[in-house]
Amino acid sequence: MPAQAIVEGKAIALVDIPPLRKNAAVNGEKRSISKKQALLRRQSMNKRQAEKSTIKLSQEVFNSILDISLN
Repeated sequence: MPAQAIVEGKAIALVDIPPLRKNAAVNGEKRSISKKQALLRRQSMNKRQAEKSTIKLSQEVFNSILDISLN
């Protein structure tokens, strides 16, 4: 899932975060169907929450990130 840092409408950084998701279909015979469906339901709920989340950074932290990337 890509994560962007946006300042004044301009993207200044982009990072690709690997998924923390297990593929429920791979374990086909080892799990019951109801457990598979429950796992997929939880994963889709967490995915919706992750899409809505925002991170608030203090000005001090933001400036330190910019100082590191500019050096």
